[in-house]
Amino acid sequence: MNILLKDVLDISAGYPFRKKVEPVHKGVPVIQLKDVDLREGLNVKDLTLTELPYRAPSEWVENEDILFIAKGSQTFAVLVKGLEEQAVCTPHFFHLKVKSTQVLPAYIVWLLNQAPMQQYFDQVSEGKYSKLIKKSSLQNISLKLPALSIQEQIVSLSEDMQTQTKALEDIHKQRINKLTNLNEQAMGEE
Repeated sequence: MNILLKDVLDISAGYPFRKKVEPVHKGVPVIQLKDVDLREGLNVKDLTLTELPYRAPSEWVENEDILFIAKGSQTFAVLVKGLEEQAVCTPHFFHLKVKSTQVLPAYIVWLLNQAPMQQYFDQVSEGKYSKLIKKSSLQNISLKLPALSIQEQIVSLSEDMQTQTKALEDIHKQRINKLTNLNEQAMGEE
């Protein structure tokens, strides 16, 4: 069944901060570009706390929501996990909230980060050095939604692959360190 992304997700812009996010001791957690990474996802440990300069947001960012970077050098999606309280995100993001029981948030994240979607975002983005994706370009993505069981399999395989990739990267770093240490020892013996 072909659907538009807006049929299964509510999509809203991030909180309208007009100035730099000013940290405070007690406040609302703010998700900024520095807090997300394509491979690592969302780092909830170091979120800046701030006071909201305007009204409270119409939608708070919560676990199992999706954040899509719409302004910046890269466009990708991350799944929100590990939040201990409601948060807001900056206007660099679109905040996506699943409104259908027929779609897994993690599947949408996986889908948006795949090469065909990234090529689409490259085509529709505005800006030369810093991309800008319009809300309508995201909302009107047409997709064929597989059954939930297939979505679960895709998400599971993707998570397994990420775990394996990280393990291989760790082994690679260990070997580089070992080679460097061996070389330094050998040079010190001469």
